[in-house]
Amino acid sequence: MRLFLVIVSVGIACAGAAAASGKCHAPLEQWQPRQALRMKLERAGWSVRSIRSQDGCYLANAVNEKGEAVNVQFDPMSFAPLDTSVVP
Repeated sequence: MRLFLVIVSVGIACAGAAAASGKCHAPLEQWQPRQALRMKLERAGWSVRSIRSQDGCYLANAVNEKGEAVNVQFDPMSFAPLDTSVVP
């Protein structure tokens, strides 16, 4: 019985880690164009340096409306920001 609980616990932990590691799962044919993300960010006052795809998401290297250099990961379907890091 203990062995069963250990196996189930490890399986749940691994499944949770796997689900947390990938944030974007949209098929490529459902992605919105990069240019649409660029236009959205520029309308919000951002200066976009580059947008590339990484790990199934868009990664924008930009200067936000506050003047901070940032790398932001976006969902390629909704353009929802998923992860932001300020570049020193």
